Amino acid sequence: MGGIFHPNGLAMKCMNWLADMCQIQLLWIFYSLRGGIVLGLFPATRAMFYMHRQLIMKNEVASLSQQFKMEYRQHFKRANQMGYVISGIGAFLMLYLRSTLLLKIDFAFYFIALAYALVVFFILLNLYMLVMLSHLKLDEKEVWRQALFVIFLSPGHTLLILLVLFAFFFMVRVIPVLTPVLLIAVLSYVVSYVALKAINKVICHYQ
Repeated sequence: MGGIFHPNGLAMKCMNWLADMCQIQLLWIFYSLRGGIVLGLFPATRAMFYMHRQLIMKNEVASLSQQFKMEYRQHFKRANQMGYVISGIGAFLMLYLRSTLLLKIDFAFYFIALAYALVVFFILLNLYMLVMLSHLKLDEKEVWRQALFVIFLSPGHTLLILLVLFAFFFMVRVIPVLTPVLLIAVLSYVVSYVALKAINKVICHYQ
């Protein structure tokens, strides 16, 4: 019994990790609300991915809350600017998807399939961009191109992220009570872990 709950044991590591995920998610919610969601969501999300990167890379973090707050403030303006662009493109894609679902023509299936494919690709692109912004010194204009590059050069990792997204939506349906306290942070952590593997693989290949 003492071995299971040893400070360096698997059980304690899992509990510490879950505690970190809960704290990061609560910080994400707090700072999103602090900015009135409209101004807080994007910098809080960027800060959350940065915190995941720190944990994955095993960088020393004295205080999750202080580090989160610093990252949130440092990229507040740029994260919002990028977020509004993403929101605009996302709104256009959802409008396109909605319009294709109303089509009554024989080959409407192809337009619907294209619309869903574009939405999924756009989600993947944004996830990769968030991870890359936390990991590499890239500006918001350059990160789009680099994210596209990694998506196509790491199809296995990209497929794994898709599976993670499907697992997330399944968990939300099965145990929705965990969504506001844990699941979003867990999803973004796992996505960050897989995406970092893909990014580092591409970097090592082309060095």
